[in-house]
Amino acid sequence: MSFVETHHGLWVPLAFLLFTCLAMLLSYVFSFLGRKDFAYSKEKAKPFISGHDPSAYEIIKASDYFWGFFKSTENYYSLTKGIHTGLVNDYIFWFIVVASILLIVFSIGVFIWV
Repeated sequence: MSFVETHHGLWVPLAFLLFTCLAMLLSYVFSFLGRKDFAYSKEKAKPFISGHDPSAYEIIKASDYFWGFFKSTENYYSLTKGIHTGLVNDYIFWFIVVASILLIVFSIGVFIWV
């Protein structure tokens, strides 16, 4: 059995392959152990919200889930909304500027280090 010696120990590709095949086989076997009499229905697929049946007028929005996060970072988002233009050209420009600065900084670091 061949192995690859790494910094953190040994990696045996054959053992990894065998474990992966075993996991796939077990997943396949478990798929047959489910209930055979299960029938999908729209009633069963409804969301359960603490026993309350939500009507069409009581839709839970994604903003409701993240309310606390947005409330705690309200100052940051008010700043970024002010400078947000929504133009793809601006995003590409700032990406190129930041990437260029990082390339220059890393290049200087490599030349100093060598």
